[in-house]
Amino acid sequence: METTSIENNHKLAYAKQRVLEIKNFYKHLGTFLKLNFLVLLFKIQVFDRFIGDMDLDTKFVYWLEWNIYSIPIIWGVVVAFHALYVFVLKYKDWSVFKPKFLKNWEQERINEILRRNDH
Repeated sequence: METTSIENNHKLAYAKQRVLEIKNFYKHLGTFLKLNFLVLLFKIQVFDRFIGDMDLDTKFVYWLEWNIYSIPIIWGVVVAFHALYVFVLKYKDWSVFKPKFLKNWEQERINEILRRNDH
């Protein structure tokens, strides 16, 4: 009975942690969408009007535009990696990627330690 209760508590804690991580990802995604909408709105509504009225070096304008467009691009890559981590990588069984010689070595060491403790 006790192991079932402990096992259920472990499963519940795991599920709560998983939901929290997914929730945090969606918060990150929401923040990304809202702020990048504002950045692009700023670019279209404010930036273009001011730049049109000013006599600025074209290289400076190009640099400024590139920086404005790079915000959503770079942040989008970060959000994509966050999604990959939360939905794919975090809960993957990585032991399948472990080389066979390393698995054998670990098992040999475990057996050796168990033999030493038996004597």
